[in-house]
Amino acid sequence: MRKGSIGVRTVLIVVFLATAPQLAMAYIDPGNGAYMVQALFTLIGAALFYLRHPVQTAKLLWRKFTGRGTPENADATSAGVEKSSDGEPVAERDPQA
Repeated sequence: MRKGSIGVRTVLIVVFLATAPQLAMAYIDPGNGAYMVQALFTLIGAALFYLRHPVQTAKLLWRKFTGRGTPENADATSAGVEKSSDGEPVAERDPQA
């Protein structure tokens, strides 16, 4: 910028300061404040309930979009194969027995 020239940023700051109100007669009473806090907690709770496990959801979306890796237990659970507590597939039972 040349010496002595006025920049766009300077003009915007001057316009903002000239049009901003000098005295704001704003008041938030305790009822409105409590309502805002309740709304904030409700939004956070709803997001957590909707996502259930935000970190796992983010990992699943990352894997889906990048194609890196597969979700845990995808090989057995997606095929309908039951797994035991140690992660090994459970042998199918003979329906005749």
